Amino acid sequence: MIYLETGSTDPYFNLAFEEYVFENLDPTKSYFILWQNENTIVVGRHQNTYEEINQRYVEEHGIR
Repeated sequence: MIYLETGSTDPYFNLAFEEYVFENLDPTKSYFILWQNENTIVVGRHQNTYEEINQRYVEEHGIR
């Protein structure tokens, strides 16, 4: 298993890093990716953001 750590709390960088790993590194190897974001909401493909996110709260608290 290959350990990868970004050292970044920027959610845009961290998600881009994860995508890069999945698209460009050897798929026959196992990877353990460790990263931590600032206050962030990461939305999955089939999630309904209108239903699941309190937009007012997010804006008031500076959540990305």
